[in-house]
Amino acid sequence: MGRISSKCRNSQMGSENLSLIDTRKRANFRLCNVSGYKMDLLEIHAKDPKFHVLFIPGNPGVISFYLDFLESLYDLLDGTASVTAISHIAQTEKLALIPQQLHG
Repeated sequence: MGRISSKCRNSQMGSENLSLIDTRKRANFRLCNVSGYKMDLLEIHAKDPKFHVLFIPGNPGVISFYLDFLESLYDLLDGTASVTAISHIAQTEKLALIPQQLHG
């Protein structure tokens, strides 16, 4: 079996939409390169987690589609669990091509 390599870049999703009233913990977004394929991760780390929720989406396999759901899940669990969501490999890359294909 070949060696799997990974490189990730971090940013925070939705931070430009924060209001003074909103105290919800935001998901951390990471774009990773795993063996030459792009993959997205969304993570919310609990301070003292009792367990970890791993979310693997169905269709669509694009993690940003589930951002509100994942942040609400974290809130519903009262911060007792860390939440990680993993996109399907290359879903980000495929969606990035759609606007280019539409414009010719």
